Amino acid sequence: MVANVDKYRSDENSDSSSEGASDQFVRDIDALTPVEERCGLLFKRDDLYRPFEPSFLNGGKLRQVMRLLQDCRRPGVITAASIHSPQIPLVAGAAHHLGLHCVAVVGGTRETPELEIAKQFGATIKRVASGRHRALFAEVTRLNSALDYQVISYGVVSPAVPLSYFMTQGQQAANLPDELDALVVTCGSGVSTLSILGGLWQFSKHVDELIVVATAPSRREKILNFLQTAQPSLKTFLASVKVTHVDLFGSPGFRYEQRAPYKLCGIALHPLYEGKAFRHVMRQRNCLSKRTLFWIIGADLSAPRTGCHA
Repeated sequence: MVANVDKYRSDENSDSSSEGASDQFVRDIDALTPVEERCGLLFKRDDLYRPFEPSFLNGGKLRQVMRLLQDCRRPGVITAASIHSPQIPLVAGAAHHLGLHCVAVVGGTRETPELEIAKQFGATIKRVASGRHRALFAEVTRLNSALDYQVISYGVVSPAVPLSYFMTQGQQAANLPDELDALVVTCGSGVSTLSILGGLWQFSKHVDELIVVATAPSRREKILNFLQTAQPSLKTFLASVKVTHVDLFGSPGFRYEQRAPYKLCGIALHPLYEGKAFRHVMRQRNCLSKRTLFWIIGADLSAPRTGCHA
């Protein structure tokens, strides 16, 4: 069975909200976020993991940060990322709720909503001239020689990080249907894609095609190499899955920082990640199987002007 995607395209400019009466926020770090069926397609709603009040901090990335910090014995946490990345406000928010000081290193002098949120949660923003990851984390290393904070890195982390870190998000695959024709996910740093692949393997989910839409330089080889190093038995599973890599990042005119508001089946998607990725898939494919699942890692962070410290 296939679903004609043309009828969903009008939803791109819809004013309908992604949060209706049926949406139930998930607070427990180990609880499963729901799988929803909307207009003939399936959605993994990891954006509904919202453990705090106010509830705009959300998603699988937040869950992974919480797992890393839950046993933190250091006085604070230090991280670095793009000024547009949700990593900065998510780490700052998690640190605030756990009573830890947060330092975030960013490049340049521009202000963004993401940095505003981080500062509302008490984060100290440190700036360097370049926004390149090598320059950012060189400054993290320099600063942390005196601070001795816990470092939250970016990107596909090294095998020294326990596989359990990735399975924090991979566990969310437990309530997926056992058989899927396709699973669509956006890929930035590669950590979430790593986690999802590990979860599909752990829970013996059969997926004919994994559509990975890159909104950053390709992490494909690093992902596959990491998985096979961390868990050699994954090799057979990976060979059974057709992985379609869509290089949206390398397409003409693509700009990471350019926001692309997009709603699919009434769900407002993150304008830097899922909004771009899922819109591309819907435009490029004339039909999608009704056993196609879109995995939503997280929703856009809307910065309230007051009340962050409630």
